Amino acid sequence: MSNLQTMRILLSFAFILLFIRSEAQIGGRGVYNFLDVVSSPRLAGLGSKAVAFDENDLNFALANPSMLRPSMHNQIAISNLNFPVGISSAEASYVYHKKGWATFQAGMKYLNYGQFDAANFQGIITGSFTAADYAFLLSASRQIDTNWNIGIQFKIINSVLESYTSWGLAADVAASYRIPEKNITFSLLLRNMGTQLTTYSGVKEPLPFEIQFGVSNKFEHMPFRWHVTLEHLQRWDLSYFNPNLSQVDPLTGEFLDQKVSFGQMFMRHVLIGAEFQMVPGFHFHTAYSFRRRAEMSMLTRRSSAGLSFGFGIRIFKTFFNYSRSIHHVAGATNQVGLTIDIDKYKKK
Repeated sequence: MSNLQTMRILLSFAFILLFIRSEAQIGGRGVYNFLDVVSSPRLAGLGSKAVAFDENDLNFALANPSMLRPSMHNQIAISNLNFPVGISSAEASYVYHKKGWATFQAGMKYLNYGQFDAANFQGIITGSFTAADYAFLLSASRQIDTNWNIGIQFKIINSVLESYTSWGLAADVAASYRIPEKNITFSLLLRNMGTQLTTYSGVKEPLPFEIQFGVSNKFEHMPFRWHVTLEHLQRWDLSYFNPNLSQVDPLTGEFLDQKVSFGQMFMRHVLIGAEFQMVPGFHFHTAYSFRRRAEMSMLTRRSSAGLSFGFGIRIFKTFFNYSRSIHHVAGATNQVGLTIDIDKYKKK
């Protein structure tokens, strides 16, 4: 099968999925939505879903297991994300390559919601409680031939909200196709396929399942790589009623229907980004999420919602990354992280 035929098959499959209606849930409608929170600054600066970004950085492999490669052996990554009002998230991972077998990655992520006041039904403070979510990750990837890589990631999930606890299992399955002579990579990812093992209070909820498809390309004679990712391919309609964007009928006082055109709906699935590697050991990255822009925009205020950007710099033998993601006119998030290659610190 030629490269052109393979590319056509992958693209056709992705666009067929785009038009399939599904009962799968997105933000806020299921359980364990912290799995969608990205702590890695380099990944966040590229829009949080750079599924086909083919660089030697294990943070991309943590989001897409088919991106694991032998050259990541002995890499360690640590990243942190601080939200307003004391909410924080972090990730850590390590890669090990077993020659002749596969490349493995182990990691964990958590989201700490901080401390809350506990009160009775009369509003009298009776103490305090905490809430946090955890996921323990194990990935494996294997190269099938010079073009194909497949990967799988298993997740053991634990959520503790005051006295309520839930456990779950999930898996990500991915395949990547590379065209080395063109520096082009295609990738298809199925995320968070799984179930709750124990529920909070007897009600079983769906996990944030998602299908992503992406392509990236690094120019041969320019220090520049771009990517396009199609997100939430399992569900065509990503619109919802937003009273901030609705007009009111002056006669009835009722909200008028919000109409989303075919083009607007399609663009809600699109995320674009790019990275500029100006000099060795330094890069600048930026991205734009059309869905985030559509969901977080306001009629009365201009904002840069949907935009993210950041940079990475090598300090001695460690790579430091920073990013800033603008979610709403009310604020943005800042993320920092370190990527360490243990082998570079070993004495020769």
